[in-house]
Amino acid sequence: MRLNTLRYKKNRESSPTYWRRRFLALVAGLALFALLAWAVSGALGGAQPSSAADLLPGAHSQPPGPDKGPASPGVSATPAASGTPTASATPAASARPAGRAKSPAASRGSAGGRPRTCPRSSIVLSLFASQASYSAHARPAFDIDVVSTARRTCMFNVGGGRVALVIKAAGSAVWSSADCLQGRKSLRTDLARGVPTVLPISWDRRTASAGCKRASSVVHAGTYAATASSGSLQSNTEIFRLR
Repeated sequence: MRLNTLRYKKNRESSPTYWRRRFLALVAGLALFALLAWAVSGALGGAQPSSAADLLPGAHSQPPGPDKGPASPGVSATPAASGTPTASATPAASARPAGRAKSPAASRGSAGGRPRTCPRSSIVLSLFASQASYSAHARPAFDIDVVSTARRTCMFNVGGGRVALVIKAAGSAVWSSADCLQGRKSLRTDLARGVPTVLPISWDRRTASAGCKRASSVVHAGTYAATASSGSLQSNTEIFRLR
């Protein structure tokens, strides 16, 4: 009997301690729940995070001055040099498409005097045929490119009496553009280094003789060779066929 009484008293004395612990645990749980709810609401609809400029001390930019507008993103703050950009003073020479030609212009000289005559060793002649084969009654057409390799602009005579197209058959000349020449025989033009002056020439498929002393006749179908020449200067040879 005495033992049971003591046990009952002991349980009554520990009951307040038990309920205090339960209350504190409940309060701690509610506080943790409130903290989690606040964190979730902030992540879903809270305020936007601050920029790096707001987080770093001294990172705020100074307001623009009276003569400066707001800086645009990606634009350098250093002003560009005044003036309009210009292309290179020396334009690159474009490749000439086959079959297209430009006529040479007579030299007008320059403010410092007319250019010197081109050394013949600096002149290169190139010949281009418009086709490899020509149908009946079609006129063979050619382009003669005259190019100077001299460092400075120089003058060269590209007149019909100085640069000629020669047609041969079986190794013998049958026609030359200089045989029955009419009009200007001399035409001096300025040649810049590497820039061709193009001479377009066509053939009427007839024979010719120097000074047109002999009557011409229509040539037969077959294979022919064309070469451009200027004195001792010779171009490449173009082989073509007449049908």
